[in-house]
Amino acid sequence: MCYYKMNKLQESLEAVQVSLSENPKSISSLYVEGLIHKELGNISESMNSFTKLLSIDSDNRDALYQLGKINHQKGNYREALESFDKVLDFRPRDNKVLKAKGISHDELEEYKEASEALKKSINVDDEIIFNDRGVALSRLGYNHKAIDSYRRALASNPKYAICWFNLGKALFRVGDLKDALTAFQTSTEINPNNRSAWNNRGVTLRQLNRLEESLDCYERALSLKKEYAWAWHNKGYALELLDRPREALDSYETALNHKPASSEHGGAEWEKLKKDTEDAIARLKKIIGE
Repeated sequence: MCYYKMNKLQESLEAVQVSLSENPKSISSLYVEGLIHKELGNISESMNSFTKLLSIDSDNRDALYQLGKINHQKGNYREALESFDKVLDFRPRDNKVLKAKGISHDELEEYKEASEALKKSINVDDEIIFNDRGVALSRLGYNHKAIDSYRRALASNPKYAICWFNLGKALFRVGDLKDALTAFQTSTEINPNNRSAWNNRGVTLRQLNRLEESLDCYERALSLKKEYAWAWHNKGYALELLDRPREALDSYETALNHKPASSEHGGAEWEKLKKDTEDAIARLKKIIGE
C-alpha cells in the first residue's frame, strides 16, 4: 500500500501479489490489486480482482462501486447499474453511488430514473451541508440559527443520527431540555453505538431530575467504552444527587484514571473535568468522613 500511495504502481502490484500468494482471500489485497490494475489500464485484470473479492464478500461496497464504474466506462450500463443497485440495497443514501447510477441511467436514455437518482444525491448533499452549517453556527454561539439548520437537514433525512445528536446539543444549550431529550433519544435509537449521545442523553435526564434514568444512559455509554471519563464523572454526579456517596466516590475516582487521548478531547476540556472531579472527591470525603 505504501508503494501505491507513492504512485509506484508496478512495485505496488508486485508487493500485493506476493501478499495474495500467501493469503489469496485477503479482501484488502484484492481491492488494492484491482485499483492498481485499473490505473495501469489492465481493465480485465482489474475486474477479475474485484469479482474475486465479491465472491468472498458479496456486499463489499467499494468493490461493487469500482466494478460498476468500470462497466460504465466500458459502456456496459446495465451491468454497472446492477452493481450500483446492490450497494443501494444496503446503503440507500450513498452519495457517490447515487450520482453514478444517475449517469448510467442517463446514458441509457432513462431520464426519469436518472433524475430520481440525481435528485436523491442532491438531497444527501443538502443534508450534509445543513448539518455542517449547523455545527459551524453552534461553534460561533448562534445556537438558534444552528437549530434551524439541523432541522432543515433532518427534513431531508429523518434518520440522520449524528444530526439528531447535534440538534440535541444545540437545544440543550438554549435550555430547551425536553426537545433536547427527544433529539438525543432519537439519535441513540437510530445509532445505539454513539457513546456521546448516550452520555448527553443522561445529562439531559439529570437536568430534568430523572436521575435513575440518567444512570442507565451512563451505563450504556460505559458499555461502549469503559474508559469514558466523562460518563464516569456524570455517573458519579447522579449518584451523589441520589445520596449514594460511596458509589459516587468510586465513579469519580475511576474518572480520574481514564485521561483521554489529546485527539479525543482538548487539554482544556480534560483539565476542567479533572478539577471538577477532584473537587467532588474532596467534597464527598468530607461527607463520608475519610
